[in-house]
Amino acid sequence: LTHNESNILRSLIISLLFRSTGAFVSLTIRGSKWLSRTRFTMAAVEKRVEALEKVSADSEARISALEKSVGITDAKSGLCCCTWNVAAVNNNPFEYWVTYDDDSYKSLMIAIESIIEDPGDRNVPLCSFFPSSLVDELIGMCRDLGWRGCDEVLALWSSDLSLRPIVSGFLKDQELGAKRLMSMPDRFTNTINVASGEVMCRPSVINNYVGEMSSVPMWWASWKQFMFEAPLSVSSKKGTVTQVPALMLGKIPRAKYPSLSEEEERISLPLQVLCLALFDASLVHLLNSASSDGNWIVIKRRLCEALFVNKQARTLEVLSSPCYAACDAVFLQEVAANFVPKLAGALQDSHHVVAPSNLDAKRDQNSILLLRKATFPNGAVEVTDRVRAELKAEIGVMDGDIVAATATDSSGVAFLLASFHGDTDGQQSVPVLEAVNSLATGALSGHVLVFGLDANVHEPPCKGSKAKDYREWEAAVKSLGLATNWGTPIDPSKARTTYNARTYLQPQLQKAVKYSEFTKGDCNPKDYIVFQPSVIQLAGSAIRDNTGNGGTDFEETPMPSLVWPSDHCAVLSTLQVQGSSLK
Repeated sequence: LTHNESNILRSLIISLLFRSTGAFVSLTIRGSKWLSRTRFTMAAVEKRVEALEKVSADSEARISALEKSVGITDAKSGLCCCTWNVAAVNNNPFEYWVTYDDDSYKSLMIAIESIIEDPGDRNVPLCSFFPSSLVDELIGMCRDLGWRGCDEVLALWSSDLSLRPIVSGFLKDQELGAKRLMSMPDRFTNTINVASGEVMCRPSVINNYVGEMSSVPMWWASWKQFMFEAPLSVSSKKGTVTQVPALMLGKIPRAKYPSLSEEEERISLPLQVLCLALFDASLVHLLNSASSDGNWIVIKRRLCEALFVNKQARTLEVLSSPCYAACDAVFLQEVAANFVPKLAGALQDSHHVVAPSNLDAKRDQNSILLLRKATFPNGAVEVTDRVRAELKAEIGVMDGDIVAATATDSSGVAFLLASFHGDTDGQQSVPVLEAVNSLATGALSGHVLVFGLDANVHEPPCKGSKAKDYREWEAAVKSLGLATNWGTPIDPSKARTTYNARTYLQPQLQKAVKYSEFTKGDCNPKDYIVFQPSVIQLAGSAIRDNTGNGGTDFEETPMPSLVWPSDHCAVLSTLQVQGSSLK
């Protein structure tokens, strides 16, 4: 079935049942490749059924044929839950492989991959596309800022950098990477949040800048203006500071980065600016070489639109859709602080929004709870501090990483609900689970625990990695008398919730993954809904969604995509609380 046909069929069946019973039902519709469990309000159903009038005769015939083979099972009412790491904003739209709607993106990225892996005659010296006249201009602007070491950097360009091959001698030079001569200035100037609330991007391939970059000279005019000629007002601990981005840089300390020589540390201000300019120019040159028709900038603009400009709007669209609006408890992770009031406004009629009192607006990776008002009419009481108090040791859990609350449903069942985003290696997940469980079995023992999280566990960890094996996580869950939405034992092939890998258009080329070896990237069972099996039963199978259609068309394709704004899929499950009369 097409997306439209499957949705229409589901709406038709639910509508018929609603008209005969006048109550909520849980439906399981089974097809050859899809499985969906959804709850709707009558208004949502009627709205979707109206779409039947627009279905073609061919679609109606296919739906009629399928109706005869669909199995419909009435299920006990339950707590519909969703956990989703909506993902913090990524400033580089090219950093990870994405799912695009035509072959142009794939062709472009494989072309860049081929050049980096085997550059051949494209391994030209830096001076061939970034001439000494531009270096002289750059060093002149550094002198105007009063920086020391400008003559030495100019000499280094003439004797060394200018002759380096673009790929083998520069982009893939591990020593340059260890000295942080590109990554450090990129960190401070890639994307700048100015005091007015605007976001300013350095003219570069690896951020959301979408201006003219059809040639190195065209790019250079915008780059030098951004770095040296256009002061920006930014907020700091000392108040608002207005300065050009170049002055936001500092010396790179040899004590922290010992690969630097004493001389390189001394001249690190003009040296890092030159290396940053060469890095940006190299990527502009490579992309225009790989995409002579200039289509690469069209692709980039579409990616920026989907993954940056409209990221929050699309996330709201997903969470407001019938499938997600019907969820009783939604556990979100990596939510930007400025997105919380937007959630509260968009979902004010359907859900309570519970944010941690120590919301972090700097890292913007906050965990949030959305609780359905019809299910939890009296709202919730935040108890995050009580969970933190149960931690046995300081493990590095940052502000905003976890939120916990108590809430009582309309039938009088008290819940302890928590959402958490684990560290990169998943080392915090078990200690936090133990703390949440300690509260649930101790001071709040009369509450039913439901815990949605991105555990950041892996299958299997890379050799020598500190990443937590998902099997260790599963064993810890079981040892505490808890269970997850994936059943026991966890089948990682059915529980993978990340499917992403770095491309060759990002500074850490040692982490790049070939398209043909995509599964060597981050393809792991990371996201879970944890509950107490002594009082809760899992009603049906967990569903993964990476399109916003409730999982009816789930496929393991690279995330994010033009329609899915996160690098994690959402996970939906229905839990049946024994003895509950949940509606």
